[in-house]
Amino acid sequence: MSFRLLWSALAVALATAPGAAAAEARPNILLIISDQHFADTMSGAGYPHVSTPTLDGIAARGVRFPNTYCAYPVCMSSRASLMTGRLPHQLKVADEESDAAGTPKAKGKKSGKRVDDQARHTGTSLGMLMKEAGYRTGYFGKWHVGGVSSSPQNLWHGFDTLVDGRRDELTATKAIEFLGAKSDAPFFAVVSLLNPHDICEWARMRSGLNDKLGNGDVSLNPPLADCPPLPANFAIPADEPEIVGLRRNSQPERAHPTQQWGETEWRQYRWAYARFIEKMDEQVGRVVGALKQNGQLEQTLIVYTSDHGDGNGAHRWNQKMVLYEEAVRIPMIVSWPGHTASGRVDHARLVSMGLDLLPTFCDFAGAKVPAGLTGRSLRPFTAPSPAAPADDAQNFVVVSEVDYKSLLPGTPLAHGHLVRTPGFTYIIYSAGTNPEQLFDIRTDSGQMKNLVRHPGYQTVLAEHRGLLRTWVRENKSPFPLDKIP
Repeated sequence: MSFRLLWSALAVALATAPGAAAAEARPNILLIISDQHFADTMSGAGYPHVSTPTLDGIAARGVRFPNTYCAYPVCMSSRASLMTGRLPHQLKVADEESDAAGTPKAKGKKSGKRVDDQARHTGTSLGMLMKEAGYRTGYFGKWHVGGVSSSPQNLWHGFDTLVDGRRDELTATKAIEFLGAKSDAPFFAVVSLLNPHDICEWARMRSGLNDKLGNGDVSLNPPLADCPPLPANFAIPADEPEIVGLRRNSQPERAHPTQQWGETEWRQYRWAYARFIEKMDEQVGRVVGALKQNGQLEQTLIVYTSDHGDGNGAHRWNQKMVLYEEAVRIPMIVSWPGHTASGRVDHARLVSMGLDLLPTFCDFAGAKVPAGLTGRSLRPFTAPSPAAPADDAQNFVVVSEVDYKSLLPGTPLAHGHLVRTPGFTYIIYSAGTNPEQLFDIRTDSGQMKNLVRHPGYQTVLAEHRGLLRTWVRENKSPFPLDKIP
């Protein structure tokens, strides 16, 4: 049974019901994307080591979905999924090595060529859908959509204005100018901020490597007394899949320069990560402040999310490229004053950022969801009185993907998949020893106790293996079925 297809049909029915689009004026839409923000690292989510007043304010006026997952824990693939509503393996844009090292490979003519490839196999884009729905469209900040140029000649992306840049202060300034322009049309604006991604550069600099921070300095050696403690799940699980350990120990000069770190460096890392989050929150505050000043806040749907998370020291992990919670679970806030519930935290709902945001925006904009997409609109779950039953999440599954290149002899590419159900997380890799992990996420949110060999969970394990087999077949995933026990 395809749970996503079932709920996609429900979402389309709700969005296209007679009079649904005409019942109220369409809002302006502001999508704010950060880069590398783990869902729990907000003060409003109870994290005591950071202050995020702007994000907390958006959540106070809307609905927060704490169990939101990226489709792939790397910038390019995750953003490609967001812009198309399709799965990363369907887009053929995964390139984890270039992204993790912070040195994108697709430039110049090569990038232009891949624009044609991307448009050919993804159909339309989120920007184009909003443009066709009558929205004035603008994109500001980090683009980095795998295989797609941000060039004005690339009409596929659908943005009337696209300013590709990684200086967050300038990104916010350009976005504010766009929001303040006079127009009879509503706007669809994307503000894509780089931070807290600067933690990648900070880690390299802390290890004595040559790099620089792009959005303002943060101390490389803060007093230990000011730093958070190590996370409760700092230890590496004893039976962790071999391929995860190989990835953690790869690229010491770029992605993971942490092999020699002790408690001091890891605690300082966690301190610095919080500072980069606060820098991002400050720029979000400027943009939201402009909406208030322009009298647009009440007419604007604001959605905040991130392309993926960050290890933040859990399992001695920095950056992304792993299927642990800290790397794949991301913030999701949906807020439209007077139209969404205020201050609701929906712990039950499982959300796929890559699949669910595009139909959500189509729902609010009165646009038709392209055929073949399996995501569902979140709009029914944000209303002051939700239109959907509260227990629908009990029958829902979210899947994230990751690929590892050349980590094992004779294995040029290994696939990893995560299956998240309401009570459990199941992770499997197509290569290496101990390829499976099963966690009871209700009692082990830190993912420290692998239940794959526990006699009391064999039925649960078999169920999740079956869910993944069905998902692989339905979505034509490259994960080899014979590697699923």
